[in-house]
Amino acid sequence: MGSLGGSVQVLKDASSNWYSIGLEFNGDSLQIRCVKETERIDAGKANDPWHSRQWKYKPTGKFTLQIENAVYGHRSRWADGTRQQLEKILGRFVDSALAQLAEKRLNRLDDQCRGRQRAAVKQLREDRQRRLQAEQARRKQLHEDADQWHNAARIREYLAAVKSLLELGRYEATRHEAIKEWIEWASWYADEFDPLIEATPRPGIRELPANTSVGNFDFTRKGKAVVKALGVTNTDELFKIDQDTVRRVAHQYDYWNCWEEICSVLEALGYDVSSRYHFW
Repeated sequence: MGSLGGSVQVLKDASSNWYSIGLEFNGDSLQIRCVKETERIDAGKANDPWHSRQWKYKPTGKFTLQIENAVYGHRSRWADGTRQQLEKILGRFVDSALAQLAEKRLNRLDDQCRGRQRAAVKQLREDRQRRLQAEQARRKQLHEDADQWHNAARIREYLAAVKSLLELGRYEATRHEAIKEWIEWASWYADEFDPLIEATPRPGIRELPANTSVGNFDFTRKGKAVVKALGVTNTDELFKIDQDTVRRVAHQYDYWNCWEEICSVLEALGYDVSSRYHFW
């Protein structure tokens, strides 16, 4: 085997203490064992009532070569016979072992080929599923945007009618200021959910949070340690931190409590953390 580029190793089975020879060639291997045959001899009745006979095993002087992991369809056993000795057919045994190693290689290459085929199909199906999900999400978003746009247009059309009535004096003069304030609010509301318009926050409804420096953070000792490890200096920077980043720096602390504390502090300062996962 060495001249062919393979290797030979002596192997020991830990459970049975049997020795075998391992032949390896180009990543494929055979396990060969030389067995000394024995003959079973009747030794009479057993003392154990659960067994009717006792047996003894006598060496026959014959040897057998066995390939423990032979390739299906190939010969796996060579033995001394009445007409020929095992040592005289070693050449045929070696030829068979080489042939089995060659077929093991072909079988392995076929298995790898089938693995690549399955992987390609799996990748294709996953890509197709991702594209389908993305397409469904785009369609859903389109319908939602169109519905919101139509609703905004309906509100603006209604507001135009209200303004016309106001200009025609159809409302009491004492109500004019209240109606004008309502029209201003309704116009902002239509812009607020119109997907084609980026409405500015309305005072008293959705104010932008004030950026606070790290020195003004109201955190526990553990919270302060985590914020220090994050390296942020203000709440705007802290708001950009995600859960995974907190998990990495808070491994020595209670991660969930730290994330909950960060969300609480940010929300108390006016940041929108509604999409973040926390326990309350």
